[in-house]
Amino acid sequence: MQWVLQRVRRFEKWILVFLLLASCACAVLGLSRGVLFEGGSQDNQWGPSRALLAHRNPYADYLAAPDRSPFILSQSPNYAASGLMFLWPLAALDWPVAKVLWACANLLFTAGIFMCLFQLMPPATPLRTRLLVITLMLTGTPWRTVLANGQHSLFTLFFFLLAVVLASRSVRGASLALAISFFKHTISFPLTLFFARSCLTWRPLLMAVATHVGLTLFAAAWVQASPLDLLAGPVQVAHFATGRGYLDVFAIASMLGITSRVVPMVAALLILAGSFLAIRRDPDVLSCLSTLALTSMAVVFHLMYDFVVLVLPLCYALRANGTRSSWRASLYLLAIGMIWFLDKCVEMVAGLADWPVEAVMDVFFWPTVVVFYGALFMDWWLAFQGRRQPGPCVNP
Repeated sequence: MQWVLQRVRRFEKWILVFLLLASCACAVLGLSRGVLFEGGSQDNQWGPSRALLAHRNPYADYLAAPDRSPFILSQSPNYAASGLMFLWPLAALDWPVAKVLWACANLLFTAGIFMCLFQLMPPATPLRTRLLVITLMLTGTPWRTVLANGQHSLFTLFFFLLAVVLASRSVRGASLALAISFFKHTISFPLTLFFARSCLTWRPLLMAVATHVGLTLFAAAWVQASPLDLLAGPVQVAHFATGRGYLDVFAIASMLGITSRVVPMVAALLILAGSFLAIRRDPDVLSCLSTLALTSMAVVFHLMYDFVVLVLPLCYALRANGTRSSWRASLYLLAIGMIWFLDKCVEMVAGLADWPVEAVMDVFFWPTVVVFYGALFMDWWLAFQGRRQPGPCVNP
């Protein structure tokens, strides 16, 4: 890794200039697809949230005819009602206006993510390292796809990181931010193990859970439905609305021809347990969050856009280079490079060469799995060997 870094530093200014220009191009591309294209922002939950605002049960509406979604752009209500309520200010607006505002909000969430991340890095972190974090994230496929699809990954990641930053300053502020981050629970639930590792951070977690209990009861009264029906609704919808994921244990089971859901569920629980044991006594916030970011992507269904959370191990890797944990940092960077950049390049080359794209991507899937889970298992090995601490420990 050191040899590569030494060569890169000779051209770092030109590399940063190129990445800055590429970041601007990716932002324009993502925004134009999300706002100007007729089918842009198709994953936004405006339709289900608006139905809930109008005293309708969005899950019952969808399940009445799952092959023909009643919502705009075939949006599916696969998020909890207590989370959809956080989108009510957006749902109150007409769709064209809401779509533009959500795209602008995603830019603000991105800026907020960087502000929180830089508080988790040493104050003396060089400007070039900060710029590298920013430009690599903005040029990666996940970030661009979030903008185009109107997804909620940036929304969830920002409020979760805000909760982490506020945890030692304001319990109420941290609990509110954490509660909002529960909107996309497939990302935030595994990350929330960070708050479960110490009695000192339980209060924001308990208050966030209590907030969602209260909101669920309110939503049930609002639409005159059972709270249990509202809780079961997203799971039932997901059965119809989701297919094979990307790199998670359920996707691996599907690729191996394993039809039983029990095997990947057991694997997911084992990964959660292993990661919790790995972070339980690690005092380094960024180190813990890096492990949990990988865990989050491994244990629950995810598509490419959710892998924007790998900005956490990216920050760790760039902070840790040149230390005794360089193997961990190297695997992080290799996994991020394959997922954020190489995956799309392979797909484009296969398309241009008129190869069977799906077959090519299925082949590329396995090396990516090996590197990704290799990085996660390296985390565990270093933790159990007591060798995870790479450098300056920063706690906000």
